[in-house]
Amino acid sequence: KRRAEVRFIRAYNYYNVMDLFGNGPFSEEFEMGQTAPYYTRDQYFAFLEKELKELAGEGSGKEVLEDDGASNYGRVKKSAALLLLSRLYLNAEVYTGTARWAEAKEYASKVMNSSYYKLCTAGKGGYTAYQLLFLADNNENGAQYEAIFPILHDGLTTKSYGGMHAL
Repeated sequence: KRRAEVRFIRAYNYYNVMDLFGNGPFSEEFEMGQTAPYYTRDQYFAFLEKELKELAGEGSGKEVLEDDGASNYGRVKKSAALLLLSRLYLNAEVYTGTARWAEAKEYASKVMNSSYYKLCTAGKGGYTAYQLLFLADNNENGAQYEAIFPILHDGLTTKSYGGMHAL
């Protein structure tokens, strides 16, 4: 399952390259001294579509992300891949020249209709529902059902100076 999570993070990063820069270097394996081939948005789109469908369990891949709620909070689950697919299709006209609105709706609906994820609507302990998302116990205060791809920072096991530099 961890390999599937790493593949998702790679796909997410390649999505950002495609979205922000259009074209860029692409490689699934790195060797010292070799230059990665340059991918166009069309090539990135095709790779990402295939990769994310496999990770969500819709392709022929053996490595599939876990179902929502299947393991610890903070792990990448199928819904993260489905939402990134929805976002990919939402902007497909920019990336490939062909609009794919129906697919964007289909994949977003799969997550919205999920029985696991829901909006945190009730406050607790003097905090509003929105404020609960940013508390140290947001993995157990009711807000954990709203965060689909949380970035964990707990001060004990995930210390760093970087924090959110990647975003």
